[in-house]
Amino acid sequence: MSTWAIADIHGCYFTFKQLVEDKLQISPSDKVYLLGDMVDRGPHIKELLDYILLLQEKGYQIMPVKGNHEYFLCRAYQIEQSGKTKHWWNRSALKYIHSWQTTGGAYTLNSFGVQHAALIPEHYIQWMLSLPCYYITPHAILTHAGLNCRAASPFEDTDTLLLGTSNCYTPQFLNGKYVIHGHNAISMEGIVSMLNNINKHLYLCIDNGCVYAGRRPNCGHLMALDLDNFTFEKQIYIE
Repeated sequence: MSTWAIADIHGCYFTFKQLVEDKLQISPSDKVYLLGDMVDRGPHIKELLDYILLLQEKGYQIMPVKGNHEYFLCRAYQIEQSGKTKHWWNRSALKYIHSWQTTGGAYTLNSFGVQHAALIPEHYIQWMLSLPCYYITPHAILTHAGLNCRAASPFEDTDTLLLGTSNCYTPQFLNGKYVIHGHNAISMEGIVSMLNNINKHLYLCIDNGCVYAGRRPNCGHLMALDLDNFTFEKQIYIE
């Protein structure tokens, strides 16, 4: 049995499929943790979600956490749904919808072939709403954006779990574990350096900005971290 963590797929369906089927060759006994941001910014969001749901239905242990983009999408859906029964078109609601669309949401709408978040089939939204914000394994704490060990209730500090606003890692709290997250795309060299110094920093970001291939230097791979021996497999963007 292998245990993997993959971050920030952002609708890169073909890249993800190639990674798990060809590079990882996953079986139902393996565990694959997805560290959020499966939606927005990329070309094939609906196809990716359908594939993840299909793998789960077939008995594969695909275990996603919620990222800030899942939260943003669900919030846009809820705002637009509320407009069906009451007058809500105020400036703040319109600003939120516009902000979501311009920071990647337009790709999600296009993938579903709709013009409004409220038209996305509800079962996708309910699935995303049900996702946890973290998982804990024997060697790692897995979140989308990090963890603030000094918060009064670190696992209830959703600002940090989803957005990484105040990351802080203490060995006393982590008790031999490392925080593994995505959210902030960094270069391959940066990821390798962090891995080589993980005992010093106590965390590792595994987001190489797959969706930014050709747009940001030293980005463009989807990374899979083996959580048992802390080695990588990677797949270059092939969308």
